[in-house]
Amino acid sequence: MSIVNRFASLLEFVVETYNDDGVIDLGAPTTVPAVADAGLASGELLH
Repeated sequence: MSIVNRFASLLEFVVETYNDDGVIDLGAPTTVPAVADAGLASGELLH
């Protein structure tokens, strides 16, 4: 999960730093339900 957080932080930095003209639009931030993470705790791999 820490890799995902690092990638999100890097993406946020790039968008804020280099997106002066608004070409990159990721939409409004959304929250991820805790239930989505529960399936990963069992050791399943996403395909």
